[in-house]
Amino acid sequence: MSSTKTKLPHRALSRQKIQEEQQDKMLFAFIMFFMFNLIASIGIAIMSRGESVTASIFGISNGKEHFMHMFDNIREYNQAKIYSYASKIYPPLATVFYRLYGLLLNNELVYADESGRYLMQKDQRAMMIYIFFASVVIILLTRLFERQIKHIKSRTVVKLITFSIVVSFPILHCICTGNIAILALLFSLCFIIYRKSENAKLRELSYLSLAVAVGLQIYPIVFILLLISEDRAKFKFSRTIIYCIVILLVPFLLFVLFENPNNVGIAIKNSLIAFLNLFKVGSKGLNFDSISITNIVYMPIVRRLINQKMFMASVALFSSEFLAIVLFFLSKSHWRKVFLLTYLFINIPGISNQSILSFILPVFVLFACDVKNREKSDWIFFILFATILSPIPVWWYFYADKLTVWANHNGFPFEASINKVCGSLLFQLMFILVVIVEIVAIVYRCKKAAQNTYYEISYINDIDNMQNEVTV
Repeated sequence: MSSTKTKLPHRALSRQKIQEEQQDKMLFAFIMFFMFNLIASIGIAIMSRGESVTASIFGISNGKEHFMHMFDNIREYNQAKIYSYASKIYPPLATVFYRLYGLLLNNELVYADESGRYLMQKDQRAMMIYIFFASVVIILLTRLFERQIKHIKSRTVVKLITFSIVVSFPILHCICTGNIAILALLFSLCFIIYRKSENAKLRELSYLSLAVAVGLQIYPIVFILLLISEDRAKFKFSRTIIYCIVILLVPFLLFVLFENPNNVGIAIKNSLIAFLNLFKVGSKGLNFDSISITNIVYMPIVRRLINQKMFMASVALFSSEFLAIVLFFLSKSHWRKVFLLTYLFINIPGISNQSILSFILPVFVLFACDVKNREKSDWIFFILFATILSPIPVWWYFYADKLTVWANHNGFPFEASINKVCGSLLFQLMFILVVIVEIVAIVYRCKKAAQNTYYEISYINDIDNMQNEVTV
């Protein structure tokens, strides 16, 4: 029996080969850059007795905050009538998670006042549960990321890229601070990967996974827009919406009805107020923990040129959000679509922080796998991804005292973490580049469509002229 293979034209084969070579070079450069920074970070950590790692995650003056995002929330979410307060939004499924965690600990820890907030750090059971939780999430993330990039020919490259992802700075920040965003990332990643699966059960589980992510952190709801451009969009969209509503409302109503049944309306009102407060632009000045574009307004150079900083920060915020959502619907690139959706919530001031930047990891994986559309200009994006994700060594840690004095003298806070400085700036630079690329692509498509229309009209006119000549 003879088998027939589809042969591509020579020009197509040459282009494909060039794209694969570019891909190999970019992945190799990413791995080398990441490993160099990782080894250098470990070296400086050894020289500083681990203090450089603490400074990179928490800053110079917050050395006792390890895992406190998790432990503080356990104490806060176990308070009665939490939905009676409008100061903070409490995702219903996150409330379930923290309360279940609290049931495994002593009441003295869970209901400790502010003076005892560090007791959980010293409790062996609390730490063992957290280590188990973090380990399971990291293992599952590793399997998912490895599955997503498995088409790369070299297994060594697959292993190294996967390793680089799970020890990237945003993931380390989530683990060290105890941010539950890493769990929402896990379920969001399941949705992004499996929503197009040929297996009907996996597709259904992906919709349910997105609902769980929404129940944990609310903001992954934006990923539901990815279903709009797919087949049977209304059916998939409606099912996912139903899952999200059920997972959001059922725990919320149970907590409210059992703890404060007479104030259901107040609980709903407070939750809406807390949600709207997420978009409120603060006036605290420059904060490198934030990734939002509003932070750019308070940069040393920019703030000297602007008088009404809060107004300009609000304009920048809503303009960038509007631009991101418009370009999402116009974009034809999958990885850029996911990036624009990710930008929508990372850019919100009340949400934006270094841990939430971990949601850029699925974007990087989709970008790294987009070999068919690989161009030389993609080197810029690879450099940006590599710089944001690599655990950059804190070279200036040993001169922190002098640099702090210098920074305070010039009117801005000293940030020991190079990753935080790079993350807050380069993420916005990546958005600007994506906007430029999308606008160029839209102009090119419009120009091509106009040319096709011109050729069609010319062709029709030629046929009419020929018919007229024959008639004559």
